[in-house]
Amino acid sequence: MRSAGRKPKHERKVGPEERQGRGSGSARPPEQESAAWAELNIVEEGDEPEEDSEAEETEAPREKRGRFRRHWKHRLKRRPAFSSVHDFLNSLLSFRLLFEVFVQKVRWLFAVGVVCTLGFMFVLTTVKSFGASTTMSLNYEESVTGKTPNGARFSESEFLTQEYLEAILQATGLQDDLTTADLADCISISPTTSRIVTKEDDYYISSSYYLSVKLPWTLWGKITVQDFLDEICRVYLKRFTADYRVNATSLDIDDDYSDMDYEEIGSYFSMMIDRVNNYLTVRNDQDGSYLSASGQSYSAIKKQVQNLQGYTLREYQSYIWEKGVAKNNFRCIDDLNELNRTLRWDEMSDSQKSAIYMTILDNYNNKMVSSVLIPTYDNDGAFYMSRTKIGIDDLALQANELLSSAVEAQKSIATNNSKVTALEQSTESHEVQMAQAMVDNITRQLADIVSATRELDADCYAQRIHSYLMFSEPQRSFMQRYNVKRSVMLAALVCAVCYLGAVVQVCVRRQRQRMENE
Repeated sequence: MRSAGRKPKHERKVGPEERQGRGSGSARPPEQESAAWAELNIVEEGDEPEEDSEAEETEAPREKRGRFRRHWKHRLKRRPAFSSVHDFLNSLLSFRLLFEVFVQKVRWLFAVGVVCTLGFMFVLTTVKSFGASTTMSLNYEESVTGKTPNGARFSESEFLTQEYLEAILQATGLQDDLTTADLADCISISPTTSRIVTKEDDYYISSSYYLSVKLPWTLWGKITVQDFLDEICRVYLKRFTADYRVNATSLDIDDDYSDMDYEEIGSYFSMMIDRVNNYLTVRNDQDGSYLSASGQSYSAIKKQVQNLQGYTLREYQSYIWEKGVAKNNFRCIDDLNELNRTLRWDEMSDSQKSAIYMTILDNYNNKMVSSVLIPTYDNDGAFYMSRTKIGIDDLALQANELLSSAVEAQKSIATNNSKVTALEQSTESHEVQMAQAMVDNITRQLADIVSATRELDADCYAQRIHSYLMFSEPQRSFMQRYNVKRSVMLAALVCAVCYLGAVVQVCVRRQRQRMENE
C-alpha cells in the first residue's frame, strides 16, 4: 500500500545512540549505513504508484522526501572525512604510539640534544665574553651609615660623573673611540641586595654593588672586556681614595718672606704652628696608637710642634723686639703707635664699665644674696641646699672680665712702648743676620714637622685607604661559567619539538595507509 511505504518514514523512531552520533559527527558502522541505504530504497520503492490515487499526491510531501534524501546523502559523504580526523587524534594521543616513537627515535634525540647543548654553550659563552662583572664592596666604617669616609652622603651615581668617566678614558687610551656618554652606557652599577621599603623608617643601606661592563662592538680587537673592567676598577679606587682621604694640603709652607717684615714673619709662624698642632690633635685622636716602622707617632710629632712653639718661636720674637730688628723701622713704629691708640680706647672703656658694675654691687643688699637657696641633690644622691645663680652674680662676672681686659690692654700698651723704644735705636748688621738665621731655622723645623706628618699619614692610611673599595670577581662554577644549565634547557626544548614532529609524522603516515586500505 502507499501508506505502508510512507509509514516507516514518519513513524520511525531515532534512538539515543543514533542521535548522539548525528550530533557529534562520529562514524557509524557499515551495518548501520547499509540499513540506512536500504531504508531509503524502501522509501523510494514505496513512492511508486500502485493505484490511481497516487497521482493525487500533493507537492509538499515530495519536497520533504527530497530534503530528507539530500540530507542523508550529504551526511554519508561527510562522515568518512570527519571520522578520519577523529581517528587521527586518537592515534596521536595514544601512549603506545608515543612510546614506540620514543623508542625508535631515542638515539637520534640523544644525538640532537648533545649537538644542541654544545652549540648553545658555544653561542652563550661567546656572547657573554663581551661582558664582565665584579662585586664592589665599600670597606670603611662610614659605609654602614650610607656615607663616604669624609661624612658626605654616598651615591653609586658618583662613579658615573664626568670626572670619573674622563679619568677612565685617559687610563684606557680610548679618548678617540668613546665619548663620556657612550662610556656611561657601557657601565652599570646596582646594589647587590635589593630590598622593598614599605615604611618611612624601614630602609636598607647597601655596602656592596654589582659593577657590570659591556664592550661595544667598535672596540673588539682593541681591548678585552676583562682588561676594560680592570682599568675601570683601578680608576675607581684611585679617584675614590684621592677624593675621600684626609689631605694635609693646608699645611703647605710659603717660604717666600720678601714682602713681610720680621714681626709679620713671626705672626705667620705662629699661625702655621697652630694649624699643624690642631691637625695633629685630630689625627692623634683618630690613630693615636699607630706607630710607623721608623718608630714615629702622632703624639711624638705633636711634642715637637709644642717645643717649636713654646721655645724656638718665642725666642725669635723676643730677640727681634729686644734688639729692635726690622726691615722698615718707621713703618713698624707707626703700626705700634696706632695699635696703642686702639688699646687705650679699649682699656678706658673696659675700666669705666667695670667701675660702674662694682658700684652697683656695693649698693646691692647682701642679705638677699645669702637667702636665695634651693633644695637639690649632689652626685652621690645626698640632699643639700644649693645657692642659685642670680642677676648679681652675672654683674660680678662681667665686672671681673672687664677689669681683666683692661689690665691686659695696659700690659700690651707697655710692651708696645718698649718695642717702639727698641726700634728707635739703630740696628746692627749682625743682629739682622741673627734674626734671619732664626727665620731659616724655624722654617726648616716646621717643614720637617710637616714632612714627617705626611709620611706618617701615608703609612697609616696605606692600611686603610687601599681597601676603601674592594673588587672581587664572583665565584662561578663550571656550569655557570659555560652556561651549561641554560644550554641543556634550550636543547631539551629543541628535542621536545623534534619528538613531537616525529610523532605527528608517524600518525600522518599511518592514517594515510589506513585510508588507502579502506
